[in-house]
Formats: sequence, C-alpha cells, structure tokens
Amino acid sequence: MSTRRSFTLPETSPTQRTAVGERILIGRDAGYTQPVATPDGIPLALIAYIPLPELFKLVPELALPVPAEHHDKAVYVFSYYDEHDYFLGNITELQPAQLDTCVEIVHKNLHDFDHQKFFTPEFNTDPDAMSFIGGSPVYLQHTLPDGLDDYVFVGQISGADLPSSLDDLFYLTENVGYIFVKKDLTGGLFFVQAT
Repeated sequence: MSTRRSFTLPETSPTQRTAVGERILIGRDAGYTQPVATPDGIPLALIAYIPLPELFKLVPELALPVPAEHHDKAVYVFSYYDEHDYFLGNITELQPAQLDTCVEIVHKNLHDFDHQKFFTPEFNTDPDAMSFIGGSPVYLQHTLPDGLDDYVFVGQISGADLPSSLDDLFYLTENVGYIFVKKDLTGGLFFVQAT
C-alpha cells in the first residue's frame, strides 16, 4: 500500500513556476478546451490535473515501472460547479453514468486550461491532514453499486484546505472530494461526500 502524502494548498497560484505541466494542480476552470459534460449535457469544470508519472511516484500500486505509453498522459478530474445556484446534490449523488465522466486519463495536453486558476499542493507529514494523496480514504461513507475492487484510491481533498478563491468548490468547506482511478488506467471516479 502506498504511503499517505498530506498536502496543503497555498493562497498563491503556480503561474511563475516552471514546468507547470509536470506538477499536480488543483483549482477550477470551466473554460478549458475539449469540454466534458455529464450524459445529460451538464458541463463540468476541470478541478484537478495529475500527470501520471507523478501519480505513479505517489501511488505505486498503479504501475512500477512507469509504462512507456503513459509518460505523456495525465489524470483530469472534473466536477459540477455553479457559482449562482445550489449544486450540492449534483456532486454527492452517486449515479454511475455521471461518475464515469468525472475522471479521464488522456494525453497531458488534450485539455488546455488556465494554469493561473490552479494551485500546486505543498506536501508535508501532517498525520491528521484531511487532504492527501496515497494511502487509504478517511471517513469514506459511500458504497458504490459495483464496489471499488477495480479501482485504486488516489487521494482526497478537503474543502477546508482549499484556498479562499476555491472555498466553494465542493459547495461547503466541510465536504471532501475523493479520487479513484481504474487499475487498468482507462478512467476513474470522483465524488464528493458531505461530512
């Protein structure tokens, strides 16, 4: 099992940092290219970008060594967001058809997005942190219809750990977002749990 790597997100975005495309990024952009929508046509915002080589370092259950065909791929995580309307039910109700649209593992340049709206996690060793990559999910209450046997836990993000510009990403700061990817790296799951 992978070691849990806790993180915090700084208030400043990574725009001045080099090699942004090779870093894990968390934020929100609804204007990215090649937009993704739910099966019923609701557009989803891009909220996380995780290059596969970085993910393999943090979650070794996925692949060691890194298969050559995955060097140029990334995990894109999408979520419903509406700054003007109630949307908690859209991100906490586990409907399999919608879950399958929330995580893509594709070429790292497929979705061009505004990096200025994203933040690079700063890893630490806080054992009580609610935002982390690797390890096992904390306070996970949902059970999925088909279970999670075909998935590997990637990490979780606590709304309380988000920068002020993202504090409504999961509608309430008390909510937690969970990310899983399929073991065969063909997709994944993302959902939010109200705590």
